[in-house]
Amino acid sequence: MKLLIIISILIAVNLLGSDIKLIEAAKAGNISKVKSILALGDNVNRAGKGGASALMWASKNNELDVVKLLVKNGANINMQDAGGFHALIYASSEGNIEVVKFLLDMKADIDLATNNGKNALLYAIKSEQLDVAKLLISSGASIKAKDMNGCGVLCQAIQTESLDTVELLVSKGADANEMDHENHTVLMAASEMGSKEIVSLLLANGVDKKLKDSNDYRAVDYAQEEEFDEIVKLLK
Repeated sequence: MKLLIIISILIAVNLLGSDIKLIEAAKAGNISKVKSILALGDNVNRAGKGGASALMWASKNNELDVVKLLVKNGANINMQDAGGFHALIYASSEGNIEVVKFLLDMKADIDLATNNGKNALLYAIKSEQLDVAKLLISSGASIKAKDMNGCGVLCQAIQTESLDTVELLVSKGADANEMDHENHTVLMAASEMGSKEIVSLLLANGVDKKLKDSNDYRAVDYAQEEEFDEIVKLLK
């Protein structure tokens, strides 16, 4: 009986070690090693440090062939790590557009959010991955997505001061009057940051410059406080 218990423990330890090796092989893009480990019947979905799976690491590191192999062998596309991140978000954040395309073709949940409420589109915007953002939007990602603080797609874009991203989002129907939980609008954020071109773009798209946030501040008040005189003129 003791011998059987010892054998069972050794098998379990060996399999766990193999699963760790699978993650490392996937991370490195070593497809032959991944194939060899999978042939042993290891758990393709076992999580490593932080809850990340082999598929998540392969997606993050742009190892498309490994991603395809893992999915073919039963990897859970929508599996999330401890922070709620998943393969599509990892690929989107890194701008790995071919991996993103494949995961979407495999029916990855496009709006599945992390623990902080951000979906793949918000992470693509945060990382200034414009081509990925375009792909996600054309594939049905919600343009109305917001994180746990109420920061939506335009709010996220303005934090990067990317005019191209703001133009894309506005052209796709994003709400120019978008505001967070403090009623802080994207126009206020752009004004406070001194992003004159973004302020001009928002004004050209009908944004309400008279709105006030929970501090009773308008966009012009933020611009005045930061002494952005040219923006103040635009907002008067």
